[in-house]
Amino acid sequence: MGLLELREEIDRIDREIIGLLCQRFGIAEDIVRLKRETGIDIEDNEREVEIIKNCKEKSGGKLDEVFVEKLMRLIISESKRIQEKMK
Repeated sequence: MGLLELREEIDRIDREIIGLLCQRFGIAEDIVRLKRETGIDIEDNEREVEIIKNCKEKSGGKLDEVFVEKLMRLIISESKRIQEKMK
């Protein structure tokens, strides 16, 4: 595979990542609506720890754990920002 094809593959993967993040944030909006309806606190630190732990495990050592944690904390932070906007 040449440089152009490899770059096209990277671009395709980037589009998938962004698409999946959009889906994830849409679900986060649904969750905040449900939490409001049921009176559950929006912030759930135990769940955040669980998410990060699961993602580290799913990387199977292919990604640096510090990177995975930073990435997931950034994603969680954006989810919280979106949820705060919905208040």
